[in-house]
Amino acid sequence: MFHFYHCHVYLPVARNSNIVFLATNILNPCFLHLLNIITEGFIPTYYSPIKTRMQAFAYRL
Repeated sequence: MFHFYHCHVYLPVARNSNIVFLATNILNPCFLHLLNIITEGFIPTYYSPIKTRMQAFAYRL
């Protein structure tokens, strides 16, 4: 269920760098903190490659 949500919410946003850049400028501290809580607390170990890519993408901005 979470994988379905993850693919259909994050991937379209990742394709639109303008939305990501705008959202990152506005929500950067809250978003990264929430993302860290979600990735550390709710994603099982086998999602770690996805978490790594998400963090690398966020830091690249």
